[in-house]
Amino acid sequence: MVPFALSERASTHTPLAHGGSRMTTERTPLSEPSLLAFPMAMVTRFALRYPVAVIAVAIGLSVVAGLLTVGKLEFHTSRLDLLDPKCSHNQLWKDYVDEFGSQDDAIVVVQGNSREQIVPVLQELSAELARRDNLFSAVLHEVDCSKIRGKGLYYLEPGQLEQIEQMLARFAPVLAGDWSQLNLSNKIDELCENLHDPALVGLRPATLAEFDRLSLALSATLVQPDQYRSPWPDMPELFQTLGEPNSTFFLINEGRWGLILLRLATEKEQGSFAPGSEAIDTLRRLTAQAESRHPGVRIGLTGLPILENDEMRSSEETMIRASILSLVGVACLFVAGFGGVRHPMMAVVTLLLAMAWSFGYITLAIGHLNILSIAFAVVLIGLGIDFGVHYVARYLQERQTSHRSADALVQTAVGVGPGVITGAVTTAIAFFMAGFTEFKGVAELGIIAGGGILLCCAAAMVVLPAMIHLSD
Repeated sequence: MVPFALSERASTHTPLAHGGSRMTTERTPLSEPSLLAFPMAMVTRFALRYPVAVIAVAIGLSVVAGLLTVGKLEFHTSRLDLLDPKCSHNQLWKDYVDEFGSQDDAIVVVQGNSREQIVPVLQELSAELARRDNLFSAVLHEVDCSKIRGKGLYYLEPGQLEQIEQMLARFAPVLAGDWSQLNLSNKIDELCENLHDPALVGLRPATLAEFDRLSLALSATLVQPDQYRSPWPDMPELFQTLGEPNSTFFLINEGRWGLILLRLATEKEQGSFAPGSEAIDTLRRLTAQAESRHPGVRIGLTGLPILENDEMRSSEETMIRASILSLVGVACLFVAGFGGVRHPMMAVVTLLLAMAWSFGYITLAIGHLNILSIAFAVVLIGLGIDFGVHYVARYLQERQTSHRSADALVQTAVGVGPGVITGAVTTAIAFFMAGFTEFKGVAELGIIAGGGILLCCAAAMVVLPAMIHLSD
């Protein structure tokens, strides 16, 4: 055991011929200061010399950024805004939208027990919606067939049109005034001639079918004289429907469900995160009132505009709640970790200022948020607070050996500043690289997060020292 102990001690204190100097060099920290140390010291001394002015400028920039955000920042909630606008398929879709529009119908669904219960509700609710033309347009709950009766032939199949044409040709003498064609004996003679005419062999099935209709009509009349049965061929069902003057309501499920189609007025809310909210809120209020006036009837809303609005509202509320909870959680953890309230709260306030600046940066650099980039606030809270954590931790360590807060702040900036800035820049570069992707949603999120990280670092290196100096 002794030789081994001696050899271990010797290897620890005696440098080797070839490897000792290398090991000593690797274990010895560099004595030269960082290139960023002097600039950081100068910035910190400036902030300590004019702390009130630095804080006032920071707050002023936050106010300006907030006003700019409220007035200019838009929200792009379409999924097309996440794609590269130069993609061929996206270009085709935009051409289609430019030509035909992209607005879809909202649908009011009225559910009851019968047609008689549904139709009055459809008429009442449609009239109420049509009166509010500032919120709703193109309200449609029925089709007036009388208006399209003159063009009813356009809706028939070619076979049905041929059938009508044959009937018109056959009854042309009657239409011209020769009523003898409707005489029963003349009709029977005509059918018999058609059966025995070799040139009309192809019409034999139709002639026999007409004989059957005529015989059945005569038999029915003899048995029940008060019940008339026409011996003539039936007209196409669709043609008869189009000839009816009554309106046709949008009814499904055997008349137990009724539909109202309408468009929402969203022009005044363009750029908001949930366009159409005013119209949808009014629509829900009107349907609730109609439902209370008609017991036994249930009214609901569906359609792409309704679903997208609900989705955007839920996303907005969730993101706000998540941002608040993350900020409170970070602050509580900061306080618990450092055992005090004053310095952690100053770091959190600095983070809030940086986030306000970030909103102004977003408004100027991009001008809008999409359904992905709206999550940037949670990203900045999680990453941006790190700079304040490192700064406060080093300051409290320096404060134990320094009697003046100014000296401790300068030493903190020189000691931890270069590392904080390096970390912020490398993180920002990683986010900025996402800006080169073709997926627009991720690209914009990368640009926003990268700029926000740099602003959080700047606030921690400039505004936080001024706050600590005034406080300590």
